[in-house]
Amino acid sequence: MERVEQRTCGVSAAAARLARPRVRCGLALKRGADLLLALLALLATLPLTFVTAALLVGHDDGWFESRTRIGRGGAAIPLLRFHQPVGAAGRLLERTGALDLPLLLAVVAGRMSLVGPRALAPDADLRAAGARLLMAPGLIGPGQRTDGPGSELDDGYVEHWSPLTDLRLLLSAPRRQAAPVGR
Repeated sequence: MERVEQRTCGVSAAAARLARPRVRCGLALKRGADLLLALLALLATLPLTFVTAALLVGHDDGWFESRTRIGRGGAAIPLLRFHQPVGAAGRLLERTGALDLPLLLAVVAGRMSLVGPRALAPDADLRAAGARLLMAPGLIGPGQRTDGPGSELDDGYVEHWSPLTDLRLLLSAPRRQAAPVGR
């Protein structure tokens, strides 16, 4: 019980900090940068998207798989991802991250961010979720860099968020990071 109480205090402090005008201005800039960068990424990867779609023509289950995750405020987020074709082409698309390109649509829609806490599984205990529910989940973030749950890293990210933190995470992101969709 003590752990949940500690998280509740952290959530209150993080919520108060995120409500400050200066931080709110930074979050508005973060949203603008997310939108601009996601649109540019979608445009830049359009040829790869067409190649991926062409490899999926005739796929029995359709082109996309959808998973639900929990994001800001405990809202359910439907996330699309290309189905993985069988064989060498599927392994190549998985390694390059092409299968995750539709996740950029969730960023454009504002349900996700490029950088943020890890999205929660639909069966997660929201009472113990901590501060991570105060921000949109990210495609990359501190929690995705660990093999474990990373909840403390995600809470710390939200509690001490700054544009500089996002920039550092974007610039230090590995070439291929695990998608928040879960497999």
